[in-house]
Amino acid sequence: MKKLFFSLLASAALGLSAENLLPAKMDWNTWRCWIAPDYKVATPRKACFAKNALQLNIPLQKAKNGAVLLYTFVPLEDRQDYRLTFTVKTSRSAELSVGAGVRQKPHYPLFSSKRLQIHPGELQYDWSFRFNRRKKIPADAPSAISFHLGNFIDSEVEIRNVKLEKVDPCPKLNDEWTAFVNTSVYREAPAIIPERWTYSANGRKETDIFPVKVKAVNGKIDCLPLIPKHEPRSCVMLMTEVESDRDRTVRLGLAADWYFTFYCNGKEYYSTSRLEKAGNETTRFSPDNHPVDFELKKGKNTIAIKVFPGSNGWFLMYGPTAKLPRHQMWQNLAEWYLPTVLIKNGSGWKIAALGKLVVQPGTALDFSGAVHTPAEKFGRLILNDKGEPVFERDAKNPVRFFGANGPFSGAGSGTYPYETNVRDDGFVIKDWAPMNRAQFEAFAKEYARSLRALGMNHIRFHIESRCWYGTKEERDRNWFMISELKKQGCYLNISIYDHRGSGFAGSHPRRIGLLLLTDEAKARFRENAKTILDTVNPYTGTRLADDPQLVTVEFSNEEEGCMIWTNLKGTRVTANEIQLFNRRFREFLSAKYKNIAALNNAWKSSFDSFEKITVPRGLLSGAAKDSPKSRDFIECCTELQSRMMEFCEKTIREFGYKGLIGQFDVPVWFGDNAVRSRYSQIALGHSYWSHAIGLNLNTQRDAVRGSRAATMQSAVSSAALYWRNLAAAKFADRPYFVTETNHCPPNPYSYEFGLVMGGYSAFQNFRAVLPHSGPVTLTPERLSAFNIGNNPVARDSLSLIYALFRRGDAAPSTHNIALQVSPELTKFFQPVSPEQTKLALMTGFSMEFPGTPRPAGVRSSVPHDLAIPATRTDGLYKPELDDAIGAGSGKDRMFSAAEFADLLRKRGILSAANLSVPAQGIYQTDNAQITMFTAEKKLEVRTPRTQGACLTAGSFADLGDFAIESTSSDGCISLVSVDGLPLSASRRMLLIFTTATANKNGTVSYRGAFLHGWQNGDPVPMLRIGKFNASLKHSDTAGFKLYALALDGTRREGIPLKSENGRLKINVNTDKLKKASVYFELIQE
Repeated sequence: MKKLFFSLLASAALGLSAENLLPAKMDWNTWRCWIAPDYKVATPRKACFAKNALQLNIPLQKAKNGAVLLYTFVPLEDRQDYRLTFTVKTSRSAELSVGAGVRQKPHYPLFSSKRLQIHPGELQYDWSFRFNRRKKIPADAPSAISFHLGNFIDSEVEIRNVKLEKVDPCPKLNDEWTAFVNTSVYREAPAIIPERWTYSANGRKETDIFPVKVKAVNGKIDCLPLIPKHEPRSCVMLMTEVESDRDRTVRLGLAADWYFTFYCNGKEYYSTSRLEKAGNETTRFSPDNHPVDFELKKGKNTIAIKVFPGSNGWFLMYGPTAKLPRHQMWQNLAEWYLPTVLIKNGSGWKIAALGKLVVQPGTALDFSGAVHTPAEKFGRLILNDKGEPVFERDAKNPVRFFGANGPFSGAGSGTYPYETNVRDDGFVIKDWAPMNRAQFEAFAKEYARSLRALGMNHIRFHIESRCWYGTKEERDRNWFMISELKKQGCYLNISIYDHRGSGFAGSHPRRIGLLLLTDEAKARFRENAKTILDTVNPYTGTRLADDPQLVTVEFSNEEEGCMIWTNLKGTRVTANEIQLFNRRFREFLSAKYKNIAALNNAWKSSFDSFEKITVPRGLLSGAAKDSPKSRDFIECCTELQSRMMEFCEKTIREFGYKGLIGQFDVPVWFGDNAVRSRYSQIALGHSYWSHAIGLNLNTQRDAVRGSRAATMQSAVSSAALYWRNLAAAKFADRPYFVTETNHCPPNPYSYEFGLVMGGYSAFQNFRAVLPHSGPVTLTPERLSAFNIGNNPVARDSLSLIYALFRRGDAAPSTHNIALQVSPELTKFFQPVSPEQTKLALMTGFSMEFPGTPRPAGVRSSVPHDLAIPATRTDGLYKPELDDAIGAGSGKDRMFSAAEFADLLRKRGILSAANLSVPAQGIYQTDNAQITMFTAEKKLEVRTPRTQGACLTAGSFADLGDFAIESTSSDGCISLVSVDGLPLSASRRMLLIFTTATANKNGTVSYRGAFLHGWQNGDPVPMLRIGKFNASLKHSDTAGFKLYALALDGTRREGIPLKSENGRLKINVNTDKLKKASVYFELIQE
């Protein structure tokens, strides 16, 4: 048990200069501390206040926010604004509540309150509030400031420097400002206006910049005239001086098109680049958009504001505001100021128990018995009359695939070795250890065996990669690997045209070429198809086109991206292809309107001819605006997609492939989905949470330059937005394959992936889940955004996806709510409404396009319980702003999930006992097996064979047979039956405890909403330590043993168990283990 140490020190004692309205001394005479009778506190009452501080020692138990109340009385004026600041030093994260109210027995009503997320380290926090005394409260009722501390369990915490002061309006700022044009985004603003500043294009080479004078007009400064030609990372730093007659806190209102960072006297106070939804958030620009409270010293003060451009404008607006700050500096931006942490043993982390990394035969992690062999045993995959995937010789049993992407990723992928690190063209692959033939064959056999041991029966890979266009030996090794995968029951899904290309001369990574059907793209597609489909595998004696091992062919990976203008720069698009895109668009318009007069009438334009029209920039991006032109462009793209589908299918059929096809795996608008509905026999989908994309430099600083970044938000708190995006692309008349997905590190909630993806995908009856990527790693590596094999947290998720989805522990819904899309909606660049996708968390959900032809083999009609029209939202798709890659954005003003939940109850689809309350962020499936509590970041799964929960420290969950009584760390705790019996009777079970992972000796720091630097350090996975108490109701508790396991499934040390009243009592503390484990075997011996 660690100590919980609260230290609230009066600011006067530390010589804080501004007036502090709180008592100067902290003891029982000036402060009160109430503790709930049923809440355990080890500190004696007399010792709670000592050395001008509050000190408490609270053991591990269920967290109760209101169980510890610290308060002091202070006169607060009605309708006055205040700012409370205090410093917290803690070793772990927890939620603290602060409030302002009155004392009126028997309760102490709070007029204002705020929940603050406290982070590890030593940080200052603040809270701005307006005290409004309620009318029914007696005028003489004393006012008070309070802290609720009951969430701090099993942790060290110190709170000090508590300061309360009034907030004044900011003195009027001068109209004359000093501007540094195109300044460095990397350097902090100075504390005084300098004679010169610097510009840096790459964060290293700097150029002097000299100031220019600009003038504000009615509190607005236009930056566009300063840099007419600019880039997204361009920056103008505006500076001015303001006098104050005393030390005080003031408020200034700000807005910018589109980002700004505010400093006073060299200290950063606010940045819209680091909000959860970066930027100004609204185009109704006003100083009320972003009120900022900051400190002025007596005398002269320097204000500096960095302003970054938007897509349409670039300006700063400032002035007085009566609004309260909506984003508290330390509530939303505290992560930016967290110090760098070195990950090592003894700092809350411990080296993970890896063993041999890959699962060893016969262990509790060996699921190979669930995979039939070889991968042709029951013939080719077909669709039955219900649109379900079945094998020809096993037509009564619909199939589910569980696998991953890889291993044919080319040299440098970390998984696939080559004989030599020198290619035929002389290119040297650096840092790549060669393998001789014998070593490779041993590797391939072990890889395929290890994949099957994970319960996987499916691999997806791209043809347009270096290893398929390398040396003869490399290609031969590919065929050998395919044959070994086949022996181990692994089926294939191939993507013929990969947007990245092979990375050497002759590759054609431009997806737009295939969409436009250029001669080069068509020839390359045909060459790739021939290479993979029409070649006899020397190790199986069969062409892949004829081999039942190949279950589906995808034409081009993430082809939709080529139509989003922001992606064109990253796909090597040439001027010739842009001209061809223009020609295709003109051809479409000419065919539709016949003459330019008709087009001008529809568009309200004045073009002389169709030849003057070009592909519109930004129409398929976050800057898109609805217009007749945008609708025509979207319709044109949909037509181009249809032509591409027809050409690609015709080509692969010419090579004799008779299996299933699927295309367009990042469906982001209705027209895209309409093409999928018309042509794809298998619907495909990609979606990620915390996709590790590179961010604009205006969100990064020197310490993180060149790193990758990912959101810190919980997916559960978003109601599993990234998974709902997948559900939005499901059709009920055919199989749905999730061919790429992940909850990527370093997101601290990546432990949610297994229960979210496994549970809900089974509930919606998806037919394949293929996390991206690399599930098998034979040697330890540094953590990376997508690689799973060396990541203990991701490996745990694989086990849960296997149990819930592949094995089918979570039952599918027996209902179907059909979302019907009208032809008119296909003309808008808009995805399914996020509000409507919430239905997928409660009952069966699918999309359909009434009247649209269907591809061969899919079900001709699907019954549904209810049919509802798809609705428009007030926001277009904005991929650059979404944590969930491919997720919809915008608010639906026409549909309410809360109201629809009531209708589901009236129709009997949801029972009266169903817990769903969408207005409160609570969703329960219609079979009551999965329950989500978004506000608590909590997900509960209760099935007969798998029970578990994602929950935060201090939470608990009663899951039926298995109960989690307390936990000291955020994480996922689950129990899975290994022998297939219900947990209450199982004799061999897998206990999973997942927290967070990082590299040993990695230096990690939070920055804004992002965690940077996580890819450094040694290739030794570390796990955040934690402990939990749980119990299992069992028919026979005698003879059970609990063993910590390595990541390969081998047993390590034993952990004592107790039995009380028919329940096994389980107490796990990973800090007490020699190495931290994520798996534990519970077995009756």
